[in-house]
Amino acid sequence: MEINGNSPNFGKFENESKEERERGYQQFQRRQERQYKIGKAIVFTIASIQIISAVISAFFEFRFLVLLIQVGLGIALFAGVAWVRYVFVCFGAVNLLLGFILLLGGYASEMTVGQIWLVVTLMVYAALASILLLKNSGVKEFLYSQKNG
Repeated sequence: MEINGNSPNFGKFENESKEERERGYQQFQRRQERQYKIGKAIVFTIASIQIISAVISAFFEFRFLVLLIQVGLGIALFAGVAWVRYVFVCFGAVNLLLGFILLLGGYASEMTVGQIWLVVTLMVYAALASILLLKNSGVKEFLYSQKNG
C-alpha cells in the first residue's frame, strides 16, 4: 500500500534499525519454537502415559468402552482439542482427592509400602500434569498450533 507515492515505513518511529528489529523478530521466533517443542514434549508425555496406563489397566480388567475413551482422550489431547485439557485437569483433581482419601482416611494402615508409594507417585503425577496443562506457556503454544495449524 502506497501513500502519496511512498511505501509505508512502519519502523520510522522506532529507535531501532531495521536489522535490530529483524534480529529481535528472529529471537522471538526462536523462543516461540522452543516453547512449541517443550509444549509438544509435555503433551506427548502426558498423552502417552494416559494411553499406556489405559492399555496396562485393560490387562487387569478389560472394559472396552473405558479403554476406548481413555485412548481417545490421549489422542485428542495431542491433536490439540482444547476442552480435553480441562478433562485431564479435572481427572487430575479427582485423582488427588482420591489419593488423599486413601492415605488420610484410614486405609493407609491396610496398604503395603509399595502401594503407598504408588498412590503418592500417582498423586504427584496428577498434580504436575494438571499444573503443566493449565499454566505452561509451551503447552498453550503447542495446543494452539495443533488446533489452528
